Amino acid sequence: MVFGQSELLPSLSGYYHSDMRNWFVGSLWAIGSGLLVYLAARRNLADSVISFVAGLLAVGVALFPTNAPDNVPTIIARLHVAFAALLFALLGVICFRFGSRDGKREDRTMRWRNWWGCVHRGCAIVLGRSCRQCGPRRSRICRQQGRVLGRNDRGAHFWDSPGF
Repeated sequence: MVFGQSELLPSLSGYYHSDMRNWFVGSLWAIGSGLLVYLAARRNLADSVISFVAGLLAVGVALFPTNAPDNVPTIIARLHVAFAALLFALLGVICFRFGSRDGKREDRTMRWRNWWGCVHRGCAIVLGRSCRQCGPRRSRICRQQGRVLGRNDRGAHFWDSPGF
């Protein structure tokens, strides 16, 4: 579709092993860098810490790539999935906290507060659902990816193996 990639892949992480690798890794570094400093000047320590940790996780996703489709899962791929799931979870927490805070802003109309509260909470729900795709109870689409997200030769997921 864009930049030489002719089809959509079933996983964002699959783009590491495509022609889009440089864009994928560069985007993760940019997102991570932005999150590292995004809420640093806020008075709310919890938001600053959540944003900083999410930034570190985004960089971790870039530094620890997933397996190529036909390889047995490695510790690097396991770290990749863990970092990605935690990143999405923390982004969901950030969205939920923003939604809760928007509902209390007195400098906005009630309609504005309700609208942005719903948008932020909706984003948090979508991110939470995407985190579930990384867990043991993945959807049919994710199961079709096989080894890209960590399936071994016997068809078991790496988180079911004794070494995980």
